[in-house]
Amino acid sequence: FRCGGLCVTSQNLLVSSSMIITDKLLQDERVGRARHKILFNLPFWIGAGLIALVSVSYNKLFALCEEFALAHTHDGLLLWTAPLALLASFLIGHFFSKEAIGSGIPQVIVSVELAEKKHPYLDKLLSIPMLIAKIFGSCVCVLGGGITGREGPTLQVSAAIFYQLNKIWPKSLAKPQLPAFILA
Repeated sequence: FRCGGLCVTSQNLLVSSSMIITDKLLQDERVGRARHKILFNLPFWIGAGLIALVSVSYNKLFALCEEFALAHTHDGLLLWTAPLALLASFLIGHFFSKEAIGSGIPQVIVSVELAEKKHPYLDKLLSIPMLIAKIFGSCVCVLGGGITGREGPTLQVSAAIFYQLNKIWPKSLAKPQLPAFILA
C-alpha cells in the first residue's frame, strides 16, 4: 500500500538505528585509538606475511640444494664443484648486484644507519636485484658443495622486503619510521 513516504518500516528503522550506532562508535575515542594502532601496525603485518612466504620458500630451496650436495659427498666430483660453486656465487653477486656479496648482517646494520640519513645508496643496498642475487647466489654455493649460512642472507632479504614495502606504502596511511621498518 502507499503511505506517501511517511511510513516507518522495520527495514528503515534497522538502517537508521545502525547508522546511529555506527556514528557513535566512530566518535568513541577508544575506537579511534584502536583504528590508529591497526593502521600503524598494518605495514608490519603485511611485511611479516611477505617475509614469511619468501623466507620459507628460500629455506626450502636452500634445503633442496643442501640435500643434493650431501647426496654427492662421496663423489670425487665435489672436490671440483665446491670451488666452482663458490666462484659462481661470487660472480652472481659481482655482476648482478654487488650489494649481495657478504653475509647480510653487516649490510642490515649499515642500511639502518643510512636510513636515518636517507642516503641514496640505500636504494641499491636493499634493492630487488640484490634480493634475487642473494637468494640465487647462496643456493648456487650450497648446491655445488660450498658452505654458507642462510641466517644472514635471510635478514638482508627481510630488510629489503620491508624497505621496498616502505617505498610503495600509500602516503595517506600511517607510515612507520624507515630505520624501525628495516629492523623489523
